[in-house]
Amino acid sequence: MDIKKFYNKYKEANIQDVIKFMFQREFGCAHAVSNYDNALNYLLSETKSIINDGYLYVTLEDLGNETVRIHLNNDGDYKVKSGTIAKLFYLSSNVEKGDQDKFIDDLKSLEIDIDSKNFVDEYIAGGVKALHHSDQYKNAYLPSYRVIEKSYANFIEVFSKIDSLPDEAVVTIEGNSGSGKSTLSKILNEIYGCDVIKMDDFFLQTHQRTDDRLSEVGGNIDYERFNEEVVSKIQTTFNYQKYNCMITELTEFKEITSKLKVVEGVYSNHPKFNKYYDLSIFLNIEREMQYKRILKRSGEFMFKRFKDEWIPKEDSYFEKFKISNNCDIIIKV
Repeated sequence: MDIKKFYNKYKEANIQDVIKFMFQREFGCAHAVSNYDNALNYLLSETKSIINDGYLYVTLEDLGNETVRIHLNNDGDYKVKSGTIAKLFYLSSNVEKGDQDKFIDDLKSLEIDIDSKNFVDEYIAGGVKALHHSDQYKNAYLPSYRVIEKSYANFIEVFSKIDSLPDEAVVTIEGNSGSGKSTLSKILNEIYGCDVIKMDDFFLQTHQRTDDRLSEVGGNIDYERFNEEVVSKIQTTFNYQKYNCMITELTEFKEITSKLKVVEGVYSNHPKFNKYYDLSIFLNIEREMQYKRILKRSGEFMFKRFKDEWIPKEDSYFEKFKISNNCDIIIKV
């Protein structure tokens, strides 16, 4: 959002509110809160008149520069637990971003009247810092929101769906290689403390790589061992053995103890075991962007294997079993 769009949307805003908007767009909410408990307690205090059984309704407003306002309402686009919102705000506050010199230059380049210019000069002289909204803005718009990173806001639908699940639940993250499945699983771990079960731990062992198996659509994963070590125990505390494809051996065991469990990776929504999941997510990515990400992440040699071998197998699997069509949420990244 640029300054013109901001003024068009918030016609009662004055220069103080513009500076606040520009500050949030440049720096996000860096260092706005010291710990999660403080973030949650302040949120509960602020929203006590609109919170309903621990939930708030939210709408998103993209400020630009990978920064988003989550507006808190008693009616909105997504229903999210207050604890989830507080965690998103806390995690976002730990993200370092922004350029102070650029921010000051942007302020100085504003086309504004002399009174507003004087306000800007006094603000800069007093040191760059966060401002409150003007009383005029507060009276007109009753602002109640949190500023978070867009990398989190992109998955607000996922958080809303998870927050509606029972405490004991299993979520799967499917999608193309390079689409951000591991990134999303890491975010879910940060927010919910869930254990993540990676399909990469169930690559085919050497003795399983027969011509028949490698030609089987969806057979590029050790679904026998996954069923035995994970699916059959998914409602309990359990451990499974990880397979290391670099040394072609089963290695250490991973313990799974959390109530919310996330299964992440291609083939995680295979029809041999997808009926055991409470929520399924599919991340979709354009081919050109997929290639760029994999090349950057894995280098030339591995990229060639992805392009010539693994991606065609994934595509056949997605097509044959209509994987994305059978997922609850589809997110294009």
